[in-house]
Amino acid sequence: MSIYKDGKDKLEFTLKGSGKVYMSVDALNQSRTCVTCNSNNAQVFNGDPKKEIGNSNSINGKLVRFTGAGEKRTNDNVKFVHTISQDGGDSIEYVFPQDYTGEVAFEESDEMPSYMFYIKFS
Repeated sequence: MSIYKDGKDKLEFTLKGSGKVYMSVDALNQSRTCVTCNSNNAQVFNGDPKKEIGNSNSINGKLVRFTGAGEKRTNDNVKFVHTISQDGGDSIEYVFPQDYTGEVAFEESDEMPSYMFYIKFS
C-alpha cells in the first residue's frame, strides 16, 4: 500500500472576489473515501454535503493540501471525484486516480489507497 502524492504545482484555482470556498467528494463504484484539507482541517466523507474549507481572503496565495484515505469495496476500480468551488464563482475537479500523475504508479489492486493532491489558490 503506497501513498500516492501528486505534484504541488499541478492544480491552480483562481479565486474571484470574496466568498467562501467549499470541498465535496463523490466515490464511484461503491468505494468510499474521506478527505482532509489542511487549510482548516475540514474533513469530508463521500456523500457528505459540501464543506467550507476557508474563505477566499484566508486561502488566497496559499498552497492547500488535500489528503484522502479510500477503500475499494468491490472488484471495480476506485474513482474519487473531488470538487472545489467558490460561492458564486468557478469550480475545479480532481479525479483520483484518473488525474493522478505522481511518481509512484497507481496500483489498481490497492484496496485502501491513500493519496494527496495540492491546489494553489490565487
